[in-house]
Amino acid sequence: MERGLTHADIAFIHEALGTEAPAEDEMPQLLADEEHRARLLGSQQLFDALLPHDGSLAPVSPRLFFEALLRRAVGELQGARHTFERTGSISGERVPVFDAVEVAAFAAQPRILHYLAAMLSSFTKVHSHTERVWVRRGVVRKVRYSDLDVHSMMRLIQQTEEHERLPLYRRTGDLCLLILGIFPDFAATAHRYPGSGALRAQSSYRRRLSTEEYETVAAEMYGHAARYDTGEWSAVHRALASRIPDARKPLNFIAEHYLGFRRDRLFGMGE
Repeated sequence: MERGLTHADIAFIHEALGTEAPAEDEMPQLLADEEHRARLLGSQQLFDALLPHDGSLAPVSPRLFFEALLRRAVGELQGARHTFERTGSISGERVPVFDAVEVAAFAAQPRILHYLAAMLSSFTKVHSHTERVWVRRGVVRKVRYSDLDVHSMMRLIQQTEEHERLPLYRRTGDLCLLILGIFPDFAATAHRYPGSGALRAQSSYRRRLSTEEYETVAAEMYGHAARYDTGEWSAVHRALASRIPDARKPLNFIAEHYLGFRRDRLFGMGE
């Protein structure tokens, strides 16, 4: 099936588009073409069907859900004048930044858009894992880590031989981008409580990262991934490493305007 979509996804798209839908047996071929795919998955009818008014989750794959929302966000950002940035003040004030067109153009690139959709989809099922890692020649250690814990991912990288680190670099970069984009308050309130502005107690072992630290780690991880990856995604990793703010802003838009309380149900992540 084309780029992660299932037969059930295609049937859902066909039903959502109604009288404007092409024949269902033509859909796979059309979805393989980027221009047709953008038109079909960016349609108003599909968007409405994916976000029912009762707050339920549509019976589609995460890949279809997030790709359609990303395409919708890109379309809205193309018509906007600005995005918003937090000032870093205690009040969490946001100021307009006149970069919406540039952000939309970055996210609209097919490889970037498909990477972001796949990345978001991958975090809807997260687990703790136990891996056997090579500490040195002849010595193997079992290491436990969580997909949603930057600290444990960083420890695992340090305990893994260099030639095996590529998927860990990529996953850690993805996790930082997920937090920055979908859970920005998690990073923004790392050092102070929201509202009161009181300083949080910080553990030296599991200190929460700030927004700036997540951005730094994400850029570093994607940079490492670009150097180690000899495949088709190397250029994407390189682009993400140099444009973390542009990558997170479409995700911020999705979280703020589309997901609402569905966010925690989709990802199972909180404070």
